[in-house]
Amino acid sequence: VEAHGGKIWCESRLGVGSRFAFTLPRWHEVETTEAIIDEPATGDDTTIDGTTIDVPANS
Repeated sequence: VEAHGGKIWCESRLGVGSRFAFTLPRWHEVETTEAIIDEPATGDDTTIDGTTIDVPANS
């Protein structure tokens, strides 16, 4: 996150749980598509089973 110019932090409350948050700057639209590769990603799939994840959204 920090390598992309963003910030990451955690808020924790005893007996309640923890909330992890992050911000990333907006990127300008790329004028060319040369950098886009039309190939499927490789690697192991990552799954999270039985976990609730809060993802904040701007209104």
